[in-house]
Amino acid sequence: MGELTLFKEILSCKKCLFSWESYAHGFSRGHSVLIKNDRILFIPDDIWYLFPDGTDFDIEKLFFKTGYRKLESCPKCHSTELFPPAYDQLTLTTVLCLEVQRNDFELKNGEWVLTPEASAKFV
Repeated sequence: MGELTLFKEILSCKKCLFSWESYAHGFSRGHSVLIKNDRILFIPDDIWYLFPDGTDFDIEKLFFKTGYRKLESCPKCHSTELFPPAYDQLTLTTVLCLEVQRNDFELKNGEWVLTPEASAKFV
């Protein structure tokens, strides 16, 4: 379990106009933060370089299949078209998160999958 500093904000969806209290990451790099119920999953942007076929392997899609969604997406309609968060420094909070590592995956029948240990940890 790691820690991640996020903004705790009221987010609003442009598509369905749903509003909810959640977190926003505000990263300028390509890190990915996913959420499933109360589990937050951090995928560092440079993990793709650790796979020989990194450009063909979409780690996010693997987790989307198990019920995760992007942190900054609507829990109702899953749209990523949100009204811009305030990213107010006063709302910064530290949360526990799971962090994806290269050893969480194995090549099985020519496809990258979660190891049994990672499946138990993340899903």
